Amino acid sequence: MKPFAYEVARLKTLRSTWILSGVALVFSVLVGLLSLPIIKNDPSQEGWATLFIIGIPTVTALCSAFVGVFSFGHEYRYGTIRPTLTAMPRRVPVAIAKIAVSALFSFVLSVACILVVFAVGAVLRGGDVDGSLLSSFVLRVMFGAALYAVGFCVLGAGLTALLRNQVFGIVFVIVMPLIVENSLSALILLVDFFKPIRGVVNYLPFSSGSAMYRLTTDLPNDTTGVKLLGPFAGGAVYFAWALAICALGIWRFNRSDA
Repeated sequence: MKPFAYEVARLKTLRSTWILSGVALVFSVLVGLLSLPIIKNDPSQEGWATLFIIGIPTVTALCSAFVGVFSFGHEYRYGTIRPTLTAMPRRVPVAIAKIAVSALFSFVLSVACILVVFAVGAVLRGGDVDGSLLSSFVLRVMFGAALYAVGFCVLGAGLTALLRNQVFGIVFVIVMPLIVENSLSALILLVDFFKPIRGVVNYLPFSSGSAMYRLTTDLPNDTTGVKLLGPFAGGAVYFAWALAICALGIWRFNRSDA
């Protein structure tokens, strides 16, 4: 339990933890404030679900990824990894504690952001909240968006443990989902040469993760003719990527010099 207690204390004392949390929560307030046209025009469960996935898979997930990056990155950047491993020489438990505590924090942060969006939206509607808000559909979208942020955090932690560099970790979690994966998906879907393997885009990390919070789950094909993954299959692929990268990161953390 010592590595977990250490990681909790480290996470609480970092300014970056509270700054990132503040950014995510403030953005959630803004989403709630800007939600009035949506919830007035579409007060149904679909309208509410749309609100919940505006901020969580974007800003909150990115903040969660940074928390994961900093779990290893700060130690390497400021040279505190050596005293950490001197006090706790068993490296695998240290690495697991960093990933697990960061993932749990990102889940709590995501749930808090969802509650903020709900609270602001409910106030704007004068407390008139549709009972369908607690339907299985809305809960699935909310839970899927929160899990997406958790996976992003785990990916950030694993990548930084593998790369052993905070800057590379930050650049990767920004560039990979926003530029690299979107560009690769567009290339595969739009170029006829790749038509036989177009289904592979479903198995890219962030494309598969987005299936967890997709509003519609009964789309057999999109406009490109590629069969889409369901939320459970997409989540399984997403977390398989995250855990595989974490396994590589833990392996290097355990084998490399501090």
